[in-house]
Amino acid sequence: MGSPKLFHSAPKRQPPGKGLSTTDALFRALSENAPVGITLAREGRTLYANRAYLQLFGYADPSAVLGQSLLNQIAPECREQIADHVRRRERGEAVANSYETVGLRQDGTTFLFRVDVARIQLEDGPANLAFFTDVAKHRNGPTKMITVAFQGHYSRFADMQL
Repeated sequence: MGSPKLFHSAPKRQPPGKGLSTTDALFRALSENAPVGITLAREGRTLYANRAYLQLFGYADPSAVLGQSLLNQIAPECREQIADHVRRRERGEAVANSYETVGLRQDGTTFLFRVDVARIQLEDGPANLAFFTDVAKHRNGPTKMITVAFQGHYSRFADMQL
């Protein structure tokens, strides 16, 4: 599986042996320094994953996810729903572009994350560009405390005999 062609316009190329094109260098700088996980996927297979994505899911080596099913990073109980999203998106059907689901880290731990997906057209065909955010890390203290407080009330109601 080769690298996806990321840009429609022909970027200025450096002379052979002089490094990356300006466009390639810009993409690399933006994606590798982004504060959120970023992937490119096609037909449910990961074509590209940035450093933040690898860290989020507990991988040190990108080869562990490249070319692999994106469902490998989804908790088993959520895989069928996400597989359905992927199939429908690939067919061009309407599907949620933003949602939360449960991720599966390399060490087997699970966590809640948000994904925002856009269908994009690359030179070598359509792909899905996705941004991943660990929900727990981005919930502030007061919101989390309110949620915990409500959970306490709900558990008391469940224990009541009517």
